[in-house]
Amino acid sequence: MEKLNNLIQDEIIDDFNDYFSDEKCFSVVLKDNGFIDYIDMRKLENAVEVSEETYIKIMQNQVNFYEKGEFIHKAQVIELSFDELKENKLNELENTKTQAENADILYKDKLYQADSKAKELLTQSLVIFSSVGAVPDNFVWKSSDNSLNVFSLDDLKNLSLLIAQRTQEITAKYWSYKEQIRNATTSDELDLIKLEF
Repeated sequence: MEKLNNLIQDEIIDDFNDYFSDEKCFSVVLKDNGFIDYIDMRKLENAVEVSEETYIKIMQNQVNFYEKGEFIHKAQVIELSFDELKENKLNELENTKTQAENADILYKDKLYQADSKAKELLTQSLVIFSSVGAVPDNFVWKSSDNSLNVFSLDDLKNLSLLIAQRTQEITAKYWSYKEQIRNATTSDELDLIKLEF
């Protein structure tokens, strides 16, 4: 979460009309120790220290704030339409699919990178070495822990095959989840769709 600056410029204050109360204007500042100061921006004085959990609620407009009984800020309840909830679920699906496709993959008790750059390098290596029928002597492939592992042409092919098989499985699940989301008619039905790859 981006740290806010303690040195708040005067011209910014006018943008915080919802926070005004008896000539006070408040904002939140994330401190180095992970806690929050609730700041009177007119005097730049500390008012209330809250936990990081509360800070997240502040930023999500989930709580009301009072200082010594004085109203400071009212939480805004934003309700999404069902179409917006569906769109959010579809976005979550896309992100989860991408993460699954780019996750490291296990081969011979070692994890290997399988993001787009790693897959491109693997494909290029296969094309080059398959054309001559073998990899060079002492050819190695770097695993996710940065160790160098002796690889044969068959190892390159087997690793590529594992990645392709995983991609097929992910794609099948993706289309199934997408269909479930599109067919959902209530928010409860959307909540029951657990995106697991």
